[in-house]
Amino acid sequence: MIGLIQKNLILLTITLFAFGCGSSGSEPHLTPEEENISLSDSSEFLIDSAIGAISGVIDDQIGGLYLSTPCFRPSVAACENSERTMTYESCSLGTSGLSLNGTITLTYSAIDCNMATILNSVTRTYNYEIIGPRGGSLQMSSEPAQAYEGTSVSGGGRLTHIGDSQWQVELLGKHRTLSFGGQTIYDHSLRSGSPLTVTGSLNRSSRQVNGGSIEIFHNSAEYTLNLVPNNLTWNGGCHPSSGSLTGTLTGSLEGSVTITYTGMGQGQILIERPEEDEERSFEHSYCE
Repeated sequence: MIGLIQKNLILLTITLFAFGCGSSGSEPHLTPEEENISLSDSSEFLIDSAIGAISGVIDDQIGGLYLSTPCFRPSVAACENSERTMTYESCSLGTSGLSLNGTITLTYSAIDCNMATILNSVTRTYNYEIIGPRGGSLQMSSEPAQAYEGTSVSGGGRLTHIGDSQWQVELLGKHRTLSFGGQTIYDHSLRSGSPLTVTGSLNRSSRQVNGGSIEIFHNSAEYTLNLVPNNLTWNGGCHPSSGSLTGTLTGSLEGSVTITYTGMGQGQILIERPEEDEERSFEHSYCE
């Protein structure tokens, strides 16, 4: 079980990456203890990967900005032969000190990039990186990659309009890696085992996600987390504020997981394993 000191070390790792806190001019470095904690028990990072993948497919379709910055989402780009593409070159993400580099492409089933018609769809592919002020790097890619147990993961995500105020999200394949000071903090691959259903609205003000399943492969620690969303509800923020995810751990870790949201981007996580149970609070580290 991770104690309070270990929990604080994990949060310190994220803080150093996101905000560049620490001694001025010092080289970014993870101690062996921090590296081991990040690899051995990164439940919160896995949740970040799952929610980030869902939100990325939906949010990039509704338009707007990343973190109220000059970094526009690709849905505002011109439609050319069923595609919208946005390329970012050191695009500053507000006052955080983070910058965005890379490309995101939306490929529509309709030549005019129309999503209003039932059964029209859009596929989001990408290869981009968020860089921190002290050398942290969060890389996201839909290009082919192999999970630790040999599964090939690629393709990005697809959003399909399936009915009035109803959409379907398929996570075709995403690879997500966080590194800091030349060391890998985590290396995840993920995909949906079956499609997720979105109701209410694509907007964050009234979005609800249910059903389907998400497979997240922790490639460094060699275990898989399979999650099923239950009434995940967004109320204006970039993360759910209520609902839950339930699932199982297989591979080097075995057990069951229950994640319950108690407020925007925060909640409780319960891990039940043969050796012992663990329950603690969590909070998402950033908006994707």
